[in-house]
Amino acid sequence: MKVLFNTTLNHRVRMLDGQWQGVHLASDGRVYFFGGSHSAGVSAPFFRYDPQKNDVELLALDMTRICGEDPAKTPTQGKVHSDILEHRGWLYFGTHLSDYTPYGCGAYTGAHLVGYEMATGRFRDYGIIHPNYTNYSAVGLDAARNRVYFYATPFGTGDGPHLHRIDLDTGANRDLGLVAPWDGKGHGQACQHFFIDERGDCWFAVRNEHALFVARGDTGRIERHDGILPGNPPQWYCMRPLDANRLLHILPDGFYIFDSRRGADRRAFTLLKPVNTPGLTWAYCAVDAERFYWNSRSQRPRQDTGHHETRVWSSALGHPEETVDHGPIRDETGREPWFVGDLVSDGKGRLYTAGRWYVLPEEVPSIGVDRHGLMVAVYFTVLDVTR
Repeated sequence: MKVLFNTTLNHRVRMLDGQWQGVHLASDGRVYFFGGSHSAGVSAPFFRYDPQKNDVELLALDMTRICGEDPAKTPTQGKVHSDILEHRGWLYFGTHLSDYTPYGCGAYTGAHLVGYEMATGRFRDYGIIHPNYTNYSAVGLDAARNRVYFYATPFGTGDGPHLHRIDLDTGANRDLGLVAPWDGKGHGQACQHFFIDERGDCWFAVRNEHALFVARGDTGRIERHDGILPGNPPQWYCMRPLDANRLLHILPDGFYIFDSRRGADRRAFTLLKPVNTPGLTWAYCAVDAERFYWNSRSQRPRQDTGHHETRVWSSALGHPEETVDHGPIRDETGREPWFVGDLVSDGKGRLYTAGRWYVLPEEVPSIGVDRHGLMVAVYFTVLDVTR
């Protein structure tokens, strides 16, 4: 497929090694996104892409300092792993730690909820939401009630993830309670997305819990419903809202529509499209008025290059049985992505994404970062998906 624009962020911040979620096409027509790192001492930078100028602008170099912390004294706010929410001219997002060592997890102050006013460039820090807990990585907007749901989970010690609700006017932070107990293993208990319906109910799934959760908007009470997800998978994966009550999301066997008006019931799920492309649970999806797009990542690297192949596919919402293979992502120099961290459609034949790419051998000294034994860098990319 044709790559229209591709630029590395590692010339701005040397040790970036990935980006996950957090790519947002805003109402001002520009794309906002972050870079992330696993290196101690590296803070997440904040960027904006202007399609008219075909240029990336650095908005903030250091999210740790935006949060009022000193990267020389505390572990950094090294990522924004969450979605970016837009509301009344502001963007909202949650920070995430970068240093996964025992020291980094133990000394981490905690994730912040941060707002950014697009018209002025002003930031508002809502502070640490849950001490020593990180945002991994769901945030959700209840626009009608002017509040944000925030998922806070331990990476060091703690009883398990908590769900918080923050009033955007006052900053009042309410801990709605423990979502699920944690056994202390792995990187917390990931929850990638929230869906807030028109009643203010917050729907979500947590990695390896095999359950559907909902926090009721009127009471804040968290409910757990086991055996609801079709096929009983560990969680649901990438999801995108379709309207105030329905969302499109990925399960291991394909794309489903969930309708919250049917409640926590198996009948709330409708299979839209079975998909057999490999690596679907690695996929991110994008939705516009007519189509939905997704990427697939090969389960094994190719023998000739040692690289995984990432392809983009799409179907019409009205005719999901028809599939377009847009081909593998590869720019004009031969670079390929190791992992695509998000997809956003402009509805006009372009996809925006930021993620981890393999670097060319000659680029290793200048931008390459060793991640899992592979030399990678972070790129922001614009893809052509016209038919």
